[in-house]
Amino acid sequence: MQLANGIGVSGYTLEERIGAGAAGEVWSAHLGEQRVAVKFMNNVPDPDGKYARSLQAEVHALSQLQHPNVPRLFDYDLQTERRYLVMTLAEGMGWDVLIASGAVFSLRLDARLKLLGEIAAALTGVHAQGFIHRDVKPGNIRGTRVPYLLDFGVSIQRQAVDSTSSQVGTGLYMPPLGDALDEHSDTFGFAIVVYEMLFGRHPFYDPLNSPVLIDETRRMTTLRLRQHDWHAPTRLRPAEVPGDLRGVDMGRLEAMFVRAFGPPQSRWPDLDTFMNALGDTLLTTANQPYLDQAQSPRFNDDPTRPPLDTAHALAEQQATEHPPAPDRTRLIWGAVMLAIILFTLVWVLVMGRGSL
Repeated sequence: MQLANGIGVSGYTLEERIGAGAAGEVWSAHLGEQRVAVKFMNNVPDPDGKYARSLQAEVHALSQLQHPNVPRLFDYDLQTERRYLVMTLAEGMGWDVLIASGAVFSLRLDARLKLLGEIAAALTGVHAQGFIHRDVKPGNIRGTRVPYLLDFGVSIQRQAVDSTSSQVGTGLYMPPLGDALDEHSDTFGFAIVVYEMLFGRHPFYDPLNSPVLIDETRRMTTLRLRQHDWHAPTRLRPAEVPGDLRGVDMGRLEAMFVRAFGPPQSRWPDLDTFMNALGDTLLTTANQPYLDQAQSPRFNDDPTRPPLDTAHALAEQQATEHPPAPDRTRLIWGAVMLAIILFTLVWVLVMGRGSL
């Protein structure tokens, strides 16, 4: 199926493509006055079925989850030529582009905190309903009026955490190597998003020196945290501090992020507590005069050089890793062993009856 403006899908009329990635593309569409988003699986070879599983995982999650900042599932078809799902349309700019373009600093600091609070509530709701997102990053959040936590294509239910691959997600937003990919890894990724929404850059990596492989990235994250080799607020040059943070106690703010990036057992007990503490630290009387001075920070001394330390530039280099295909060899051997066990049990029962 060739997608184009005016094409009808499940009664909805396509309008324009609003997003695309390795697994699929998203179109805005309408049915009467109702506007929705239609996510299609890409029309590319999928030999191990990872893209099909991704769309199926998203359908499963969205059919179960209920929260004002998580898209609602309206319809889906996983059997047609171009598999698709229909969901709530998240209007506005993706947060990766918002940060990369510097448009994030057109929003007042208190407005940015409100948006972050809504996504924190969404993530808390996702966890309370038994799901782990596994790919929390600016590219999977959209909107500045009503923000939505998007893309549940690699999400899993909580009880499946221990039996799934650790090579899933985006390494730049994953916790140190050795940490489980569970609720704590989601909140670690969220803390990175918070840092980016405040400072306009990733706390650990720049596009020119970011690793590529997941394990390599997580190992480097571990090292940088251990050696305190990251863009810690107290170590930033004056030009790197956004205008609306000039009155903030950077030592206190840094301590909050050190806790958020620390070992799982030492992190904030919940995201609500983290966000309340952020508000108390940022929206102070001392910082009040600076709230309307949200000019963008400068990360280099060359005004002609484009800003590189952005979430969007990083995301272009490291896309989401999807779960691998099930190990068919192990499945086959498992089936063989089960058959042997069943045969042995039947044989024992028959022989036992024959000896009576």
